[in-house]
Amino acid sequence: MSDQDTLPYDVVVGARTMDLKAVEDLQPCPDDLNEAWIDIELKDGWKSRTIVIWPKSPASQELPLVVYFFGGGFMAGNPHTVIAPARGFASLLQCVVACPSYKLAPENPFPAPVQTGWEVCAWLSEPAHLDEGILKNAEAKINLDLGFVVGGLSAGGSIAGVVGGISVASALGMSDVLGDLPALKNPVTGIFAGIPFFVEEESTPEELKALFRSRKENDGPEAAFIRPMIATAKIDLHSPWFSPFNLPVNKDDFAKHHPKRVFTYGGEKDPFRDDSVVYSEWLKNTVHVDNRHLMLSGVGHIAWVTMNNEAYHTKLIKETTLDGMAWLLQKDWDKSKELPY
Repeated sequence: MSDQDTLPYDVVVGARTMDLKAVEDLQPCPDDLNEAWIDIELKDGWKSRTIVIWPKSPASQELPLVVYFFGGGFMAGNPHTVIAPARGFASLLQCVVACPSYKLAPENPFPAPVQTGWEVCAWLSEPAHLDEGILKNAEAKINLDLGFVVGGLSAGGSIAGVVGGISVASALGMSDVLGDLPALKNPVTGIFAGIPFFVEEESTPEELKALFRSRKENDGPEAAFIRPMIATAKIDLHSPWFSPFNLPVNKDDFAKHHPKRVFTYGGEKDPFRDDSVVYSEWLKNTVHVDNRHLMLSGVGHIAWVTMNNEAYHTKLIKETTLDGMAWLLQKDWDKSKELPY
């Protein structure tokens, strides 16, 4: 495939069909948790089908909120794929977790997938929407002062990172970036970006280009699909809705308004490996946001997801995910317990 080729639609459909395996592999809700599906209606009437998961008998009535987005190249995926880690967060870290759906390309080309992710976060940033809705009769209530983390994996990790950047534009009243999209009611406190997609050669900041080598070093079938994916989803590599690097904001304003903590990880053998490296270095050296970055040795484009595949359920990938989220929420978790599915 050339850079300009788009993916055949049957490839997209095939990816979506594979994601249905998450529905088949999903185990029953654990006894210590509650979960329910809600519809979050956005400004154009589109509804984000979202699962909300929370502790049945929380240690404290007031809990932080985690929003966790699935991956799939902006063209596939569904909330079922991340229910497994979401249950782990809710149980071991005592938080409320919302896993939303977002519009998918190519039917909804860029920036629709990311902007619907932002809109869902804006809706969830008002605690009353859940507290007076699905949590009305629950023992758990949301207190965003305890944490409001936006995270995800792969394309979902990209959405999380962009939400962090757009929150700066929102705080600064940048209508040229936000348009008529809603602002956050409360600030995001942390970003979790697992195996994200943030840069290509032509959009990497000049001072960080030497770090961007993984497309060539990890060349293979996955790498060959990246440019066709960009063409199919109509991604604008220079838009702030693709990468926070593209926001026209000075570093002082960025540091002032960006979420204060960022956790990201990459896989050593992943063609997207250096997206997390460049992102972490940019946060650390350019805008001075507190961040932790891990590179997982011998690992490709892998995350903790629901599908029943041994690679998705290793001790390394689960502990990395839980440790990262725990750091963002400033919590500890009991590592003597058996790791959840």
